[in-house]
Amino acid sequence: MLRKLALPFLIGLGAFLIVMALGLKFWAPDKLAIIPLDQNTRQVLNDQNAKFFDADTLSYKEGPVTTTLVVAADKAASEKLGGNKVILNKWQVTDNNNTPPPMAANSSRYAVDRNTGLPKEWSGTTVNDGINGDQPATVEGYTIKFPFGTQKTTYPYWDDTLKRTMDMKYVSTESINGLEVYKFEGTVPETTFRKQEVPGAIFGLGASSPGQDADRTYANTRMLWVEPQTGVFIKASEHQVQRFKIPGHDPALAVDTTQVMTPATIKENTDYWGQKAFLLKVLHIMPWILGPLGVLTLLGAPLVARLLNRRDEEEYAEWSDDESGPDGSTHRAEHAETRSYDADHVDADHDDANHDDAEHRDAGYVHADEIWDDEYATRAERRSGSGDDTIELRKK
Repeated sequence: MLRKLALPFLIGLGAFLIVMALGLKFWAPDKLAIIPLDQNTRQVLNDQNAKFFDADTLSYKEGPVTTTLVVAADKAASEKLGGNKVILNKWQVTDNNNTPPPMAANSSRYAVDRNTGLPKEWSGTTVNDGINGDQPATVEGYTIKFPFGTQKTTYPYWDDTLKRTMDMKYVSTESINGLEVYKFEGTVPETTFRKQEVPGAIFGLGASSPGQDADRTYANTRMLWVEPQTGVFIKASEHQVQRFKIPGHDPALAVDTTQVMTPATIKENTDYWGQKAFLLKVLHIMPWILGPLGVLTLLGAPLVARLLNRRDEEEYAEWSDDESGPDGSTHRAEHAETRSYDADHVDADHDDANHDDAEHRDAGYVHADEIWDDEYATRAERRSGSGDDTIELRKK
């Protein structure tokens, strides 16, 4: 019974494997490789030996500086917006003592495509540099992650300070806590990004000098370590140098810091996103396994069915010639015994008949056939029924 079902079973299995491969290739990625509507992450970077101008004390200091970056999705607004978009709220604060006001702060609100991670046009997009409040803007490039399936190439990355993109170029492949990552690096040459009023004293103009409307410049060497399956930033490092400049005087330092994600943040990232990366890697590999396996199953189904049928025929032939049948009975032996039994009886009957004939011959009797032609009619007459069909024994 099972062998009769082999062909339809194998055909069904092959078709199932092919459908699964196509589903994992073309349907699953859009459902699994996606930014969730409840996205909520917190990343911490610090520098224990930063140099900066402390606005709280109007003096230069050297010590720890911490930057905290929070990204949270607005689920309700995202569901209302639709179109496979998610609205993100992003806050970044840098400070040396957690006492207001911070050294620097900025925020933004924008929509991104849930699969590509790239910003989408949305009327509610705003940026806030911590000085001018929320301002309408257009956000471009990658902001919180690179694309799913990150490649060894160059990507545009949104710089919150410049409010425009910078190039992040692939430089090497490394390992962090056993997780393979791609390292990207980009630089921002010294650029004036805003005007800011500062005390004239920092330019050597004296304690009683009026405030100066200075240019604030910004230069940055940024490095990102990206998990390629998810595109998530596992580790980040920034070397920022900011200065104040006015005509006719040497620049005054605003901040000089190299901040790196804390070990705790990196560990959390590798533990969580490493699991996601493994699942996505399996998702990408399985279609190339299931698809060919399904095709081979379909192609091999008739051959397997033929081999099973041939096996049935061979077993039947073996059973016919064997001493024992499928139920364990001694089929051949029984037939042999039967043939032997019949032969014995035939021989016995034959012996008895010979014995009887001999007795009759000794007694002077002969079979009727021996004298039929002489006494009555021909054998032809006998066969036609005109003669006496009675077989008799008669005296010679």
